[in-house]
Amino acid sequence: MEAVQAAAEAATQATAPAVATTPPEIASALCAPDAAAANASAAIAEAAPNASEPASMANASLAAVATEAATTHAPAADNAAAPATNAGSAAVATEAEAAAAAAVPRLLVHRLEKYLKKRQFVKHVLEAAGITYASVKKPPSTTATVAFASRDDLERARKLLDGMQFKGQTLVVETWEENTQRKREDVQQKRIAVMAAAQEPPQKRKKTEDGDASAANAADEEDQCSEAAPVGKIPAHVNEVVAPNYGTPYVDQLEVKGKAVGQTLLHVCQQIRKQCKGKLPAWITAPPPPPQKFHCPIAYDHKVVASPVTEGYRNKMNFSVGTDVQGKPCVGFQLGSTVEGVTVVGYSDDCPLVSERIRQLRSAFQALVERSGLPPWDKVTHYGFWRELHIRALQSGQTMVTVQVYCNEGDARLESVAQQLRECFLPLGVDSLQLQLHGGISNAADTDAALMQLHGPRAVRESLLGLSFNVSHESFLQVNSAGAALLYGAVRDLVHEAAPGGDALLLDVCCGVGGIGQVLAPLVKRVVGIEMVEKAVNDAKANAELNKLTNVSYIAGKAEDVLPATLRQFTAEFPTAPVIAIVDPPRCGLHSTVLKSLRCCERIGYIVYVSCNPKSLANDLIALCRSPSQNRRGTPFAPVRAVPVDMFPHTSHVELVVSLRRDTATPVPEKFRPRSQRCPATTVVTAETAQDALAPPADTGLGQEMACASGEKLEY
Repeated sequence: MEAVQAAAEAATQATAPAVATTPPEIASALCAPDAAAANASAAIAEAAPNASEPASMANASLAAVATEAATTHAPAADNAAAPATNAGSAAVATEAEAAAAAAVPRLLVHRLEKYLKKRQFVKHVLEAAGITYASVKKPPSTTATVAFASRDDLERARKLLDGMQFKGQTLVVETWEENTQRKREDVQQKRIAVMAAAQEPPQKRKKTEDGDASAANAADEEDQCSEAAPVGKIPAHVNEVVAPNYGTPYVDQLEVKGKAVGQTLLHVCQQIRKQCKGKLPAWITAPPPPPQKFHCPIAYDHKVVASPVTEGYRNKMNFSVGTDVQGKPCVGFQLGSTVEGVTVVGYSDDCPLVSERIRQLRSAFQALVERSGLPPWDKVTHYGFWRELHIRALQSGQTMVTVQVYCNEGDARLESVAQQLRECFLPLGVDSLQLQLHGGISNAADTDAALMQLHGPRAVRESLLGLSFNVSHESFLQVNSAGAALLYGAVRDLVHEAAPGGDALLLDVCCGVGGIGQVLAPLVKRVVGIEMVEKAVNDAKANAELNKLTNVSYIAGKAEDVLPATLRQFTAEFPTAPVIAIVDPPRCGLHSTVLKSLRCCERIGYIVYVSCNPKSLANDLIALCRSPSQNRRGTPFAPVRAVPVDMFPHTSHVELVVSLRRDTATPVPEKFRPRSQRCPATTVVTAETAQDALAPPADTGLGQEMACASGEKLEY
């Protein structure tokens, strides 16, 4: 027990410049061969022979961590003697090290003023010291990143900058590789502390946490090189992480979410009043609509559309593969933040988000991982094989399973693993089985990561509102199929309000597999979808054929790249049709170029914004709806109505649909109008003049700056 407590105390010093002192038994395991790991396990077991069962679980996990770290950091001679099954991981590690060695030399300069401008840093630090550099990044933090053309330039700069006095601070520098290693060791120490705290009684754990906080504060004062995250803790149950509101009655959940939506809308209005500095748009000064319960001109009746299904409603689940609190392989959910040292994975069959079909498939894969002998992926040591399990179980009855592993093509283990996966899942009636190879260390695989089709078609089919949709592994589809019908219905009603005549041009931005656009296709004249994932665009085109829709088309590319040219092309083709934009962005919101394009094309009269993140929604609404300025040119939009739909029961998340119309009552000074608008509201573009006047130059493709007939560049 003393060894475990010493590990916890040592972990609290992880934010110091040097790695904190670790108990000898564990420290030796972190950097020595397997023999030291075995000694560490024995030492921990000997330290607490009479520990309770939870203590034994935590100690076992500590031993597993030490053993795994020792395996990862073993000398080359020991690695050479490793089993042949680990050859693939070793090859990947070698490639990663080679890539790191060939990377651009970068130096991190710490202890700068947080809001020091980049030009000031360059002038008063780099140029004053005569340092030759390639590029500089200085975000609003106490650290700047300087890139160099060669390693010699980096070493010379390091000698000049390390210890330099600047504005009352002594600068501290480290290379990118040193920073990465320090962070990894910091997380490793925190993980040991987390596991040690998990086995202590609650009253003692509280005292330890208070001590950790004090030590962390002291370490932060001593070392200002980085803003270290606190040491986390393991929750008592997996539902605290994935379904934190499960114990709350569903009616009460809806009420809380309704109030949160109201606060988001009120925040938008408050920020616009603050940023416009007295020059308010016309819409914000209007009295609130009658059903409104607070002073906000956006119509919102404070009711959240309830999900038809609240148990097992998710049609897609992404499971992590790691180790549980006992150090055993587990397919489930990570129970905390890696930067806080919580890498434990947990699972419980009473999780309300998981359907019975997905439970069955997860259990089968759990058994496969346990008997395979291949280790799960460790996010700290970057060692292991099994990474993730993705399951789509659609309401149509079709199922797709994708297993992600850490290796590259040509790995000797792949053939055997593929056969094991077939034997595991095919008897359970899986329609599509895939194996994804991810040889990087980041959580998300690249969009072009190798994908081996082990069984069945590349895509499965979902039915929604009388339409069919092919869905591949990379495609986006709402995870709550029953709720998606209500969500699409809300969007359909708002579009019908905006253009009841059925002659509108609909731009479906971030369209995924084309769900919203194809549901709305019978209500409009033309649908144009934009999606950055090319495979999703292929699915959308196939879905249009499948549903026999002839008035839809799709463009592959980032919205910020292709939207300007798309607007030019299709508004010229339909010169008199009202234009409605549907935007359904990821959680980060819309790109600034997309916001400018939407605002500057006066032909877009309406926007229906579908959001899953209130914070990014608020930022985007402020950009679209605030008064014109130098950076926000064009006539602003006015938010009209907000309709929240609960797509995620038992969580704090809610989907929010907001309709916006062009605020023609707000005057736009000439200096705040785009110098050259794509489609001026006063100009009617005919089909005969469209090709000559609006077509981009021959050497200019989608996503590049295009010239107008006058020769001026488009400005947003």
